[in-house]
Amino acid sequence: MSKGFSAHPIAAAFGLLAICLICYAVGLMYITPPDTLKGGIRELQFFSGATTWVMFSVLVITAARPKGLERWFVLDKYYLFHKFVAFMCVLLAFLHYHAKQVGRAILPDLFTFASAPAKAAATAAGATPASGASSFSWRLLAEESGLVLTYTALALVILTVLFFIPYKHWQKTHRLFPLLYLLMIFHAVYLTENYQYTSPLFILVVLTTIIAIPCALMSLCGRAGSAKRFPATLVSSETGERYLRLKFQTDKAVPAGSFVLLKLKGSNPHPYTVALADDTSLTLFIRKTSRFAHTLQQLAVNTEVTLEGPYGEAAFNLPEGERTLFVFQGAGMAQLPAVLQTLQESKQAPQAHILILARNAQDELYAQCQQQLAELQTQGLELELHFSEKAGHFADANCKELFRAKYNRVYFCGGQEVKAMLYKAYQHGGGHKRNFVCEYTAWRSFAACN
Repeated sequence: MSKGFSAHPIAAAFGLLAICLICYAVGLMYITPPDTLKGGIRELQFFSGATTWVMFSVLVITAARPKGLERWFVLDKYYLFHKFVAFMCVLLAFLHYHAKQVGRAILPDLFTFASAPAKAAATAAGATPASGASSFSWRLLAEESGLVLTYTALALVILTVLFFIPYKHWQKTHRLFPLLYLLMIFHAVYLTENYQYTSPLFILVVLTTIIAIPCALMSLCGRAGSAKRFPATLVSSETGERYLRLKFQTDKAVPAGSFVLLKLKGSNPHPYTVALADDTSLTLFIRKTSRFAHTLQQLAVNTEVTLEGPYGEAAFNLPEGERTLFVFQGAGMAQLPAVLQTLQESKQAPQAHILILARNAQDELYAQCQQQLAELQTQGLELELHFSEKAGHFADANCKELFRAKYNRVYFCGGQEVKAMLYKAYQHGGGHKRNFVCEYTAWRSFAACN
């Protein structure tokens, strides 16, 4: 439900891999690698290593949240892009460090290589002859340090996917990645063969490295996203049954439906949906179950905080004459005010059907929108309520009943289980996947559970 580049984040990750492959293939048009098995192994090492490095550079760049990146990917999209590129990076790193074994096993079956003595093969492959113990030691250091740093990075990746790790510790382990990146530059540059310097893939390595180095330094210094930070003052705090409602005064206008990262002094930034906003204030609804929420409940009025954003500004495509279904579940209703405002401005309420999935009618997020919903109902808006305390949890049977009507577009904000049910029912009814719009992460839809 947001502006930005329309490609799916996973498709974009494979697109990055394709760019690296194309750059390597273009280089082969004017670079002739050695035709020995050792030369073939070096080419496999070069492609896997350079592609891994390009992806590592992209990870460092996206982690720093530079301001211009939001024009291409809104944060909820490139968070998934960042995550998937990280997994691809790990797989390619394994290929890189086991290229000798892989090359000896499969390359002779795919290509015909010339026989060469060991020394001649090494020279033909472009290796720089050792000019004494010092030269050999530097090469050995580059090889061994790269191996150690790669396995260290792998251990950190494993830590980041373990969800039971507290968010503050998860953030601290993530801060080590840019340090590993800077330390591995020596390995990446020193072991590249001379004849590979003119390859478009190596040029891509250089360009991404130049951009990534300042981003790595920003992350190490705790300045990630600093270009979009702004101060705010807490003006009211209300604790409800399920949510903590915080209102902040700020000089920056933030649109409802977007999200901001909230940071206290000495804490990590936490993402929350902006439920209500005007030119001078914004209101957040935060689930009380989160660890950080307990800290926020202790904040006194007039406390100064730092906000970063806005990210993921809501943007809804409402073509004239098309029926649209909006589904909001639980804390995902924090985006409901932005949707209602869009419907009011577009004069298309009669073409919209809103389904609200909540625990009961006393849900704070539902209650705050009742007046707007009532006004739009008088203009023809179709409103459907499903309260789990009375009707039970939303299930497949409810989905089938919902899609007895025909909808051109579906917008969903909520949990993954309900999203999967809705998507399956929508496709079964002939709906196209490009017209099913949802959040790519739980950041906005569930207001950060950590």
